[in-house]
Amino acid sequence: MVKSTSAEKKCPCNDNASPHNVKFDVTLGQHRRSLVILTYAFKGLFVAANIRAMTMEFWQQFIAIFISLFVITDPFGNIGIFLSITEGDDEKCRRKQAMKGSLYSFILMFVFFIGGTYIMHFFGITLDGIRIGGGLIVSRIGFSLLTPKEEDDHTRKEKSESKQKADISFCPLALPLIAGPGALAVVIAASAKIGIEGGGQIWLSYIVISLSIAAVSLVTWLCLRHSGLLLRLLGVNGMSAITRIMGFLLICIAIQMMITGSENLLHSWGLVDDKAHHAFSAATKGFAF
Repeated sequence: MVKSTSAEKKCPCNDNASPHNVKFDVTLGQHRRSLVILTYAFKGLFVAANIRAMTMEFWQQFIAIFISLFVITDPFGNIGIFLSITEGDDEKCRRKQAMKGSLYSFILMFVFFIGGTYIMHFFGITLDGIRIGGGLIVSRIGFSLLTPKEEDDHTRKEKSESKQKADISFCPLALPLIAGPGALAVVIAASAKIGIEGGGQIWLSYIVISLSIAAVSLVTWLCLRHSGLLLRLLGVNGMSAITRIMGFLLICIAIQMMITGSENLLHSWGLVDDKAHHAFSAATKGFAF
Protein backbone atom coordinates (compact mmCIF):
# COMPACT_ATOMS: atom_id res chain seq x y z
CA MET A 1 0.00 0.00 0.00
CA VAL A 2 2.83 2.36 0.72
CA LYS A 3 4.47 1.61 -2.60
CA SER A 4 1.31 2.27 -4.58
CA THR A 5 0.85 5.57 -2.84
CA SER A 6 4.34 6.68 -3.69
CA ALA A 7 3.84 5.57 -7.27
CA GLU A 8 0.69 7.64 -7.47
CA LYS A 9 2.58 10.68 -6.23
CA LYS A 10 5.24 10.27 -8.89
CA CYS A 11 2.81 9.67 -11.77
CA PRO A 12 2.92 12.58 -14.25
CA CYS A 13 -0.73 12.02 -15.17
CA ASN A 14 -1.86 13.31 -11.81
CA ASP A 15 0.52 16.31 -11.79
CA ASN A 16 -1.61 19.07 -13.45
CA ALA A 17 0.57 21.97 -12.30
CA SER A 18 3.89 20.94 -13.83
CA PRO A 19 6.57 23.65 -14.25
CA HIS A 20 6.35 23.42 -18.05
CA ASN A 21 2.59 24.16 -18.08
CA VAL A 22 2.96 27.07 -15.67
CA LYS A 23 5.75 28.59 -17.76
CA PHE A 24 3.70 28.21 -20.98
CA ASP A 25 0.64 29.89 -19.40
CA VAL A 26 2.71 32.82 -18.15
CA THR A 27 4.34 33.30 -21.57
CA LEU A 28 0.95 33.15 -23.33
CA GLY A 29 -0.49 35.72 -20.92
CA GLN A 30 2.45 38.07 -21.53
CA HIS A 31 1.98 37.81 -25.31
CA ARG A 32 -1.72 38.54 -24.98
CA ARG A 33 -1.03 41.62 -22.86
CA SER A 34 1.58 42.78 -25.38
CA LEU A 35 -0.88 42.34 -28.24
CA VAL A 36 -3.56 44.32 -26.37
CA ILE A 37 -1.08 47.11 -25.60
CA LEU A 38 0.07 47.23 -29.23
CA THR A 39 -3.53 47.30 -30.45
CA TYR A 40 -4.42 50.24 -28.21
CA ALA A 41 -1.19 51.99 -29.15
CA PHE A 42 -1.96 51.71 -32.87
CA LYS A 43 -5.52 52.90 -32.24
CA GLY A 44 -4.18 55.87 -30.30
CA LEU A 45 -1.74 56.76 -33.06
CA PHE A 46 -4.51 56.51 -35.65
CA VAL A 47 -6.83 58.76 -33.63
CA ALA A 48 -4.02 61.25 -32.99
CA ALA A 49 -3.17 61.36 -36.70
CA ASN A 50 -6.83 61.98 -37.57
CA ILE A 51 -7.12 64.73 -34.95
CA ARG A 52 -3.93 66.37 -36.22
CA ALA A 53 -5.12 66.28 -39.83
CA MET A 54 -8.53 67.63 -38.79
CA THR A 55 -6.91 70.40 -36.74
CA MET A 56 -4.67 71.46 -39.62
CA GLU A 57 -7.61 71.48 -42.03
CA PHE A 58 -9.77 73.64 -39.80
CA TRP A 59 -6.92 76.02 -38.94
CA GLN A 60 -6.39 76.43 -42.66
CA GLN A 61 -10.09 77.14 -43.10
CA PHE A 62 -10.09 79.61 -40.21
CA ILE A 63 -7.10 81.54 -41.55
CA ALA A 64 -8.48 81.62 -45.11
CA ILE A 65 -11.87 83.01 -44.04
CA PHE A 66 -10.31 85.41 -41.54
CA ILE A 67 -7.90 86.91 -44.08
CA SER A 68 -10.61 87.19 -46.73
CA LEU A 69 -13.06 88.93 -44.41
CA PHE A 70 -10.36 91.12 -42.88
CA VAL A 71 -9.28 92.34 -46.30
CA ILE A 72 -12.87 92.94 -47.42
CA THR A 73 -14.05 94.71 -44.26
CA ASP A 74 -10.81 96.77 -44.34
CA PRO A 75 -10.70 98.04 -40.73
CA PHE A 76 -7.67 100.27 -41.43
CA GLY A 77 -9.35 101.84 -44.45
CA ASN A 78 -12.48 102.56 -42.42
CA ILE A 79 -10.59 104.43 -39.71
CA GLY A 80 -10.58 107.72 -41.63
CA ILE A 81 -14.31 107.47 -42.45
CA PHE A 82 -15.12 106.52 -38.86
CA LEU A 83 -13.25 109.54 -37.51
CA SER A 84 -15.02 111.74 -40.07
CA ILE A 85 -18.58 110.63 -39.25
CA THR A 86 -17.92 110.78 -35.49
CA GLU A 87 -16.31 114.21 -35.63
CA GLY A 88 -17.30 116.27 -32.60
CA ASP A 89 -18.08 113.22 -30.44
CA ASP A 90 -16.16 112.64 -27.23
CA GLU A 91 -13.96 109.57 -26.79
CA LYS A 92 -16.53 107.67 -24.74
CA CYS A 93 -19.26 108.12 -27.36
CA ARG A 94 -16.87 107.20 -30.17
CA ARG A 95 -15.85 103.99 -28.43
CA LYS A 96 -19.50 103.11 -27.84
CA GLN A 97 -20.25 103.59 -31.54
CA ALA A 98 -17.25 101.37 -32.41
CA MET A 99 -18.48 98.63 -30.10
CA LYS A 100 -22.05 98.69 -31.39
CA GLY A 101 -20.96 98.90 -35.04
CA SER A 102 -18.66 95.89 -34.68
CA LEU A 103 -21.40 93.94 -32.88
CA TYR A 104 -23.96 94.75 -35.57
CA SER A 105 -21.52 93.75 -38.33
CA PHE A 106 -20.89 90.42 -36.58
CA ILE A 107 -24.65 89.78 -36.34
CA LEU A 108 -25.15 90.64 -40.02
CA MET A 109 -22.33 88.39 -41.26
CA PHE A 110 -23.30 85.57 -38.89
CA VAL A 111 -26.97 85.65 -39.93
CA PHE A 112 -26.08 85.63 -43.64
CA PHE A 113 -23.57 82.84 -43.01
CA ILE A 114 -26.05 80.62 -41.14
CA GLY A 115 -28.88 81.39 -43.56
CA GLY A 116 -26.76 81.44 -46.71
CA THR A 117 -27.85 78.01 -47.92
CA TYR A 118 -31.53 78.82 -47.31
CA ILE A 119 -31.20 82.14 -49.13
CA MET A 120 -29.70 80.36 -52.14
CA HIS A 121 -32.42 77.69 -52.15
CA PHE A 122 -35.15 80.30 -51.83
CA PHE A 123 -33.93 82.31 -54.83
CA GLY A 124 -32.69 79.27 -56.76
CA ILE A 125 -29.07 80.48 -56.83
CA THR A 126 -26.26 77.97 -57.34
CA LEU A 127 -22.88 77.98 -55.60
CA ASP A 128 -21.16 78.80 -58.88
CA GLY A 129 -23.47 81.78 -59.35
CA ILE A 130 -22.54 83.04 -55.88
CA ARG A 131 -18.85 82.57 -56.67
CA ILE A 132 -19.00 84.47 -59.96
CA GLY A 133 -21.33 87.22 -58.72
CA GLY A 134 -19.49 87.58 -55.42
CA GLY A 135 -16.18 87.64 -57.26
CA LEU A 136 -17.38 90.54 -59.41
CA ILE A 137 -18.45 92.51 -56.33
CA VAL A 138 -15.26 91.74 -54.43
CA SER A 139 -13.08 92.62 -57.43
CA ARG A 140 -14.75 96.03 -57.70
CA ILE A 141 -14.00 96.67 -54.03
CA GLY A 142 -10.43 95.50 -54.55
CA PHE A 143 -9.83 97.83 -57.49
CA SER A 144 -11.29 100.74 -55.51
CA LEU A 145 -8.83 99.99 -52.68
CA LEU A 146 -5.89 99.50 -55.04
CA THR A 147 -6.46 102.77 -56.87
CA PRO A 148 -8.16 105.05 -54.32
CA LYS A 149 -9.47 108.40 -55.42
CA GLU A 150 -8.65 111.66 -53.77
CA GLU A 151 -12.24 111.83 -52.55
CA ASP A 152 -14.03 108.78 -51.23
CA ASP A 153 -17.32 107.50 -52.63
CA HIS A 154 -19.42 109.14 -49.95
CA THR A 155 -20.86 112.51 -50.94
CA ARG A 156 -20.94 115.55 -48.70
CA LYS A 157 -24.67 115.05 -48.23
CA GLU A 158 -24.14 111.49 -46.97
CA LYS A 159 -21.41 112.61 -44.59
CA SER A 160 -23.56 115.47 -43.31
CA GLU A 161 -26.49 113.11 -42.75
CA SER A 162 -24.24 110.66 -40.90
CA LYS A 163 -22.96 113.39 -38.61
CA GLN A 164 -26.50 114.50 -37.81
CA LYS A 165 -27.53 110.99 -36.73
CA ALA A 166 -27.58 110.26 -33.02
CA ASP A 167 -26.48 106.67 -33.69
CA ILE A 168 -24.37 105.77 -36.72
CA SER A 169 -23.41 102.31 -35.45
CA PHE A 170 -25.75 100.33 -37.70
CA CYS A 171 -25.96 102.58 -40.74
CA PRO A 172 -23.58 103.56 -42.22
CA LEU A 173 -20.93 101.98 -39.94
CA ALA A 174 -21.99 98.32 -39.77
CA LEU A 175 -23.84 98.39 -43.08
CA PRO A 176 -22.34 99.07 -45.59
CA LEU A 177 -18.88 100.14 -44.32
CA ILE A 178 -17.94 96.96 -42.41
CA ALA A 179 -20.41 94.25 -43.45
CA GLY A 180 -20.93 95.43 -47.00
CA PRO A 181 -21.99 93.46 -50.10
CA GLY A 182 -18.53 91.92 -50.50
CA ALA A 183 -18.39 90.52 -46.96
CA LEU A 184 -21.95 89.20 -47.18
CA ALA A 185 -21.22 87.56 -50.54
CA VAL A 186 -18.14 85.87 -49.05
CA VAL A 187 -19.97 84.41 -46.04
CA ILE A 188 -22.85 83.20 -48.24
CA ALA A 189 -20.33 81.49 -50.56
CA ALA A 190 -18.62 79.85 -47.57
CA SER A 191 -21.98 78.66 -46.24
CA ALA A 192 -22.97 77.23 -49.61
CA LYS A 193 -19.65 75.39 -49.95
CA ILE A 194 -20.11 73.79 -46.53
CA GLY A 195 -23.63 72.68 -47.43
CA ILE A 196 -22.43 71.04 -50.66
CA GLU A 197 -18.92 69.83 -49.83
CA GLY A 198 -18.99 69.69 -46.01
CA GLY A 199 -19.24 65.91 -45.70
CA GLY A 200 -19.71 64.49 -42.21
CA GLN A 201 -18.10 67.40 -40.33
CA ILE A 202 -20.45 70.22 -41.26
CA TRP A 203 -20.96 71.42 -37.70
CA LEU A 204 -17.20 71.79 -37.16
CA SER A 205 -16.93 73.91 -40.31
CA TYR A 206 -19.77 76.10 -39.08
CA ILE A 207 -17.99 76.57 -35.74
CA VAL A 208 -14.64 77.42 -37.38
CA ILE A 209 -16.11 79.99 -39.79
CA SER A 210 -18.26 81.50 -37.03
CA LEU A 211 -15.08 81.95 -34.99
CA SER A 212 -13.44 83.61 -38.01
CA ILE A 213 -16.35 86.08 -38.28
CA ALA A 214 -16.10 86.79 -34.53
CA ALA A 215 -12.32 87.32 -34.79
CA VAL A 216 -12.71 89.78 -37.68
CA SER A 217 -15.38 91.68 -35.75
CA LEU A 218 -13.09 91.80 -32.71
CA VAL A 219 -10.16 93.15 -34.73
CA THR A 220 -12.46 95.70 -36.37
CA TRP A 221 -13.65 96.87 -32.96
CA LEU A 222 -10.07 97.24 -31.71
CA CYS A 223 -9.08 99.24 -34.82
CA LEU A 224 -12.07 101.58 -34.53
CA ARG A 225 -11.75 101.91 -30.76
CA HIS A 226 -8.12 103.02 -31.11
CA SER A 227 -8.63 104.78 -34.45
CA GLY A 228 -7.02 108.02 -33.32
CA LEU A 229 -3.93 106.24 -32.01
CA LEU A 230 -3.56 104.12 -35.16
CA LEU A 231 -3.90 107.18 -37.38
CA ARG A 232 -1.11 108.92 -35.45
CA LEU A 233 1.14 105.84 -35.51
CA LEU A 234 0.69 104.83 -39.15
CA GLY A 235 0.03 108.21 -40.67
CA VAL A 236 -1.81 108.89 -43.90
CA ASN A 237 0.88 107.26 -46.06
CA GLY A 238 1.01 104.12 -43.92
CA MET A 239 -2.77 103.75 -44.02
CA SER A 240 -2.75 104.21 -47.78
CA ALA A 241 -0.04 101.55 -48.22
CA ILE A 242 -1.96 99.02 -46.11
CA THR A 243 -5.15 99.77 -48.03
CA ARG A 244 -3.42 99.16 -51.39
CA ILE A 245 -1.98 95.85 -50.19
CA MET A 246 -5.43 94.76 -49.05
CA GLY A 247 -6.84 95.81 -52.42
CA PHE A 248 -4.33 93.61 -54.25
CA LEU A 249 -5.13 90.59 -52.06
CA LEU A 250 -8.83 91.23 -52.53
CA ILE A 251 -8.48 91.23 -56.33
CA CYS A 252 -6.61 87.89 -56.16
CA ILE A 253 -9.38 86.37 -54.00
CA ALA A 254 -12.06 87.70 -56.36
CA ILE A 255 -10.34 86.34 -59.48
CA GLN A 256 -9.95 82.92 -57.85
CA MET A 257 -13.66 82.91 -56.89
CA MET A 258 -14.63 83.64 -60.49
CA ILE A 259 -12.20 81.04 -61.89
CA THR A 260 -13.54 78.34 -59.53
CA GLY A 261 -17.15 79.17 -60.34
CA SER A 262 -16.52 79.30 -64.09
CA GLU A 263 -14.63 75.99 -64.11
CA ASN A 264 -17.40 74.19 -62.25
CA LEU A 265 -19.99 75.74 -64.55
CA LEU A 266 -18.09 74.65 -67.68
CA HIS A 267 -17.74 71.15 -66.23
CA SER A 268 -21.49 70.92 -65.61
CA TRP A 269 -22.04 71.93 -69.26
CA GLY A 270 -19.68 69.17 -70.43
CA LEU A 271 -17.03 71.55 -71.76
CA VAL A 272 -14.41 70.35 -69.25
CA ASP A 273 -13.71 66.63 -68.91
CA ASP A 274 -13.73 64.79 -65.59
CA LYS A 275 -9.97 64.31 -65.41
CA ALA A 276 -9.23 68.01 -65.79
CA HIS A 277 -12.04 68.87 -63.36
CA HIS A 278 -10.70 66.50 -60.67
CA ALA A 279 -7.18 67.89 -61.13
CA PHE A 280 -8.49 71.46 -60.76
CA SER A 281 -10.56 70.51 -57.68
CA ALA A 282 -7.52 68.89 -56.06
CA ALA A 283 -5.39 71.98 -56.78
CA THR A 284 -7.98 74.38 -55.30
CA LYS A 285 -9.09 72.17 -52.39
CA GLY A 286 -7.69 74.61 -49.84
CA PHE A 287 -9.57 77.59 -51.30
CA ALA A 288 -12.20 78.68 -48.79
CA PHE A 289 -14.87 79.55 -51.38
